[in-house]
Amino acid sequence: MKRALLALFVAACGRTPSIEAPVQPLQPLEPTTPVEQPTKPIEPPKKPQAGCTGKTVVVLDGASFKLLNAAGTKTLFTFGQGQGSEEVGVMQWDLKGGLIAGMAYVDGGRELVLLKPDGTVLFNQRFTSPGSPDFHMGEDGSLALSGATGMLVRPDGTTRDLGAWLPMAPALPSGEVIVAKGRSWEAGVEKGVWQAGVVRPLAVALPQYVDLQVSGRHGIFVEGSTLVSVLDGRRITLPGPNFAIAQQPTGNFVLLLDDSAAVIADLVAGTARPVASMPKPNRRYHWWDATLQTDGAVFASAASGEENLQLKRSADLGATWADFGEPMMLGTDFGLGQWLHAVQRGGSVLALSMSTGYGHFLHEIQLITPAGAHRLATKSIYVNVDMSPGAVDLADDGQCAATWVSTDDHFLGAADLVFLDAAGQTQVITSAASEPGWLRFVP
Repeated sequence: MKRALLALFVAACGRTPSIEAPVQPLQPLEPTTPVEQPTKPIEPPKKPQAGCTGKTVVVLDGASFKLLNAAGTKTLFTFGQGQGSEEVGVMQWDLKGGLIAGMAYVDGGRELVLLKPDGTVLFNQRFTSPGSPDFHMGEDGSLALSGATGMLVRPDGTTRDLGAWLPMAPALPSGEVIVAKGRSWEAGVEKGVWQAGVVRPLAVALPQYVDLQVSGRHGIFVEGSTLVSVLDGRRITLPGPNFAIAQQPTGNFVLLLDDSAAVIADLVAGTARPVASMPKPNRRYHWWDATLQTDGAVFASAASGEENLQLKRSADLGATWADFGEPMMLGTDFGLGQWLHAVQRGGSVLALSMSTGYGHFLHEIQLITPAGAHRLATKSIYVNVDMSPGAVDLADDGQCAATWVSTDDHFLGAADLVFLDAAGQTQVITSAASEPGWLRFVP
């Protein structure tokens, strides 16, 4: 986690990765060694279970991916086998399409892995690369690697070399990949769309510095007062020039916010509809807490008295707002505000009480289901900026939440991993972890 804080500080300072050497092909360093098997093996659930029964999370614990549930712990994979712990640092990881992926700094090089939740390694390679290599994970579990050269890793572990074309985003459902012939932020770099070995020009010119995001089958970015679709060149006019995409989009609808207004963009119809009467923010940056749900509803937070925040829901573009769940504790003010964040899955909503200063901090969770609402205090746990993977997650069926709960007064200190089910029952899965590790539920 200390490395995560350092990475957050570097990103906050606006440092731009640099190229340290001419582009070279990926060079394997050495084969990895088998991972030592655990003494208490467990397996992820095969069928959906009621509440938290049989639920399993994957946790990044130092340099290792581990499965944790009520039955015990299983180590799936450890980066940098044969290296000292100080020479290994995990840079990024994710879980999509039922697969786990991660990249680590290992003794001057990088190590990339794609594996199943049962520990089966589909792809594993150590390589050297100038600059700052990274990967983009698609919804199907595929990886688009941008290193010294570009490469696609398919969900079955097979690969496709992209040569000098470096992915700027994950592969789309169509198999298309938005690519740049070199580092995308360098002036004059050619960009295009790769598909089945052929690169065609983009429908629009990308700015030198672009926040490119994928939403379903669309690649999108904001330019001035316009939301631009990369593949078809469609432009959607926004009400003003300061709108930003409020959350990681997932389909044809995108929520955008500026300091005082919200807009829902329809990428198919090419429209942008305003959301009226957004609740007054209790933070410096307005777009942190509003979320667009799968049913088209918008969630946002508002003050409730002097010591609480209330999650609000609107299903009619802000014409009316209704309380959703119970009021939640107002977290410690670290300088940039206190707010609520909503995650919807399986017909349930997990509300997070957050505050922001040097990063984001989680103070309380509330699991809201048709059967009722249940809250659990977490005591100011530090979470990473994306919150996914983060220190809290909601199972796909919406019946179980997992969170770290601090056991001391320091936000980077010891913590328990606790499951909270839809009936309000809690279960401590592991006690007094030296540092909480980022987690995700296994599908």
